[in-house]
Amino acid sequence: MMNSVLINVTDLGAVGDGVTDDTAAINNAIDEAYKQGGGTVFIPRTSSAYKAVKIGLRNKVSIISDGAKLIPVTSSEPSFMYVAEDGFIQNVQYRGFSIEANDANTSQNGMDFTAKIETSGGYSGGLWYSELRDIRIKNFSGLGLKLYCDDLNDPYPNNDTANQFLRFINVRIFRNSATAKCLEITGQLGQTVFETCQFDGNSRTLGGVNVDLVSLLTTNDQLSGPVKFDNCTFQAAQKAIKTYYVNNLVLDSCWFENLDQVVDLTSSSNATIDNCHFTNVGAAKEGTGYGVSVGTSCTVGGAGNFIVGNIDNFVVGYSTQVNRGINISATWGSDASIPLKDTTPDVSGAAIVSNTLKAFKHKIMFVHITTSPTISNIQSHHLEGETLVLRCWAGGDNSKILTVNGAGNIVMPNGVAKITLKQNDTITFIKTDSIGLPSQYVVIGHTGDEIG
Repeated sequence: MMNSVLINVTDLGAVGDGVTDDTAAINNAIDEAYKQGGGTVFIPRTSSAYKAVKIGLRNKVSIISDGAKLIPVTSSEPSFMYVAEDGFIQNVQYRGFSIEANDANTSQNGMDFTAKIETSGGYSGGLWYSELRDIRIKNFSGLGLKLYCDDLNDPYPNNDTANQFLRFINVRIFRNSATAKCLEITGQLGQTVFETCQFDGNSRTLGGVNVDLVSLLTTNDQLSGPVKFDNCTFQAAQKAIKTYYVNNLVLDSCWFENLDQVVDLTSSSNATIDNCHFTNVGAAKEGTGYGVSVGTSCTVGGAGNFIVGNIDNFVVGYSTQVNRGINISATWGSDASIPLKDTTPDVSGAAIVSNTLKAFKHKIMFVHITTSPTISNIQSHHLEGETLVLRCWAGGDNSKILTVNGAGNIVMPNGVAKITLKQNDTITFIKTDSIGLPSQYVVIGHTGDEIG
């Protein structure tokens, strides 16, 4: 990825004393590597920091360090690091440094990869085949990291701007204002992985969103993905991830903590959420907190998720299209609380709607009742012979009762009309299929009270 030319910024006059303006020295090093067909600019660590107004990023020029800190000179520049040429930036690596803003740089972005269209040839642009690793971005009032492509408003026909084939490893971004964002991706993006990254605010009361994924809603500007966040952390904000017409989003083994709302998929589709940890999300906005919010055209799947602490709802929203469903399973820790709404559809797979339990592919369901609902039918994607175990939870209130009867597709034990369950009671069903008949769920065990 890195070419053979190596240029040390100190050889061109950079000082890194926290006082001297090193803009010219750093940019001259980048330009010199560019003139030689590409290479690597090295910024050695100092006991202080390198100050600069703005740093221009060039094609085939990597920037690496052994831990240097860079800080912006107070200015009205919109971005500290920015794309300095038309066309692709590709086959580069940015590694091993931190950039930290100061309060005087209002709305400034940290690393800004706004694609610029080349003015001839293929009219292409964007960041391609590149990697960001071991980078810390802190306290920019605009966007910590910006990936932006806009085909709609450029003057050239048949253009193709995109950011794709990218890896972000151990990139840690912190924001300190409600209007700031750790990461914003707008326009085309694909084949991109964020691995062991951190996207954090500094307080749950900060407001705003940590990560914003936005499509520009034109034929060439769909943020189609796949985009994957693997083993990443999202903390301390009103919302962790907001999406707008995004497809193929993957969240795997991520940590969400101290958030009012986690993943907003209301206007998006096709997401997978696996093995994620939700700690103290929701429960702070008068019942409007959630783990995942989905829309009518959203298909979401996932398993192995875990919830600890308070949460208003795990999944909110709905899906009305046939064979388009929400199947996100989760288990709850011993100190977790999640309500089950028996009047409003909650398509997390743990909802009672019109006396029907929406089980989907859940094998074990922790049902928190806030009223005294009745279950007469079960809907699921279980195979014949698979079991479903329900555990009743009522927040310690033994006056709340979950009633199961055989008025629908539930088969009760001989002579039993209904079974009532209180807190900590369980009931187990096995699914059976008969040719030409609807699926049935046979009660094969329970700890509740039988009523004849």
